[in-house]
Amino acid sequence: AVVIRTGPHKSYPEVGQYGVQSRVEVLEFRYFMGDVWARTDKGWFCMHRDVLLQADSPLTQTFSVTITIKSLYVRTGPGTQYDRADYQLNTGNLVIIQEVVYDGKAYTWGRMENGHWVCMDYVS
Repeated sequence: AVVIRTGPHKSYPEVGQYGVQSRVEVLEFRYFMGDVWARTDKGWFCMHRDVLLQADSPLTQTFSVTITIKSLYVRTGPGTQYDRADYQLNTGNLVIIQEVVYDGKAYTWGRMENGHWVCMDYVS
């Protein structure tokens, strides 16, 4: 089950749950403290990696994030098996994320406006 909360963080009170096979319409997304949160007509739930894996399509809502690591490799696709781009991002750089996917192994990846990808573990 997926917990529904009154706001986009685990500190907000629980107001219900979605069952394993639930289908919901997402009205809004927020990226907060390392997690993608989705708002429905019932409240907010965290788009944990297991939820992203079961989604019918990738998360496609634009939002901005800030790089939190000294030097972050940028990739040509959503995973470490893809080539590195010819540049890196640094602490404090602000980027626009347009799509979020889980690679099925260990990481959640965000596609930037220019089509390159960053690991979402290193943004806030």
